[in-house]
Amino acid sequence: MTQTIALFGTSADPPTIAHQAIIQWLSGQFDRVLIWAVDNPFKANQTPLHFRQQMMEILRDTMEIPVSNVYCMPELSDRRSLKSVLQVTAQWPNATLTLVVGADILPSLPDWYRIDDLVQRVSFLMVQRPDFEIDATQLEAVREMGGHIEVADFQGPKASSSEFRLHQTLALVPPSILSYLQEHPLYQAQGSHV
Repeated sequence: MTQTIALFGTSADPPTIAHQAIIQWLSGQFDRVLIWAVDNPFKANQTPLHFRQQMMEILRDTMEIPVSNVYCMPELSDRRSLKSVLQVTAQWPNATLTLVVGADILPSLPDWYRIDDLVQRVSFLMVQRPDFEIDATQLEAVREMGGHIEVADFQGPKASSSEFRLHQTLALVPPSILSYLQEHPLYQAQGSHV
């Protein structure tokens, strides 16, 4: 039987309860889930990667329901997803790979590095976000490039890293990440203690 592997590279700036819920859900859908923080080439002013990698490890180690098939793989972090995919293929040559993306990423997919190559190597699983409408024409554009994309039958809680950075809403991050942020004040807003 072919092993199924979900690839979830994310900005995680910082990891939120939505990231946690997605990882938890993926762990029940795939044989193996590989997670890592990555510098998004379409985003500016990101927190240094090593802090985000540490937070992803903490997130994995403190899941509400322990998971044994989720692996932090910071060595997969590359601005170009194809390079991450090639590394995974070298390690698990017979696995079926699924690249997990958020609905907010869908519009940029056609602009990804060597997307024609990438769509031949992985399937895409798009995770819906609350209050984010999916454009069916963008799904079709991926399919027209030869890609296989499915919309997950899962939607996590309404929580985004950008909302946390903007408003410092503590409920958006898991307690373990909040503890880390109290020790490492990466997102200090005026008058904030995080």
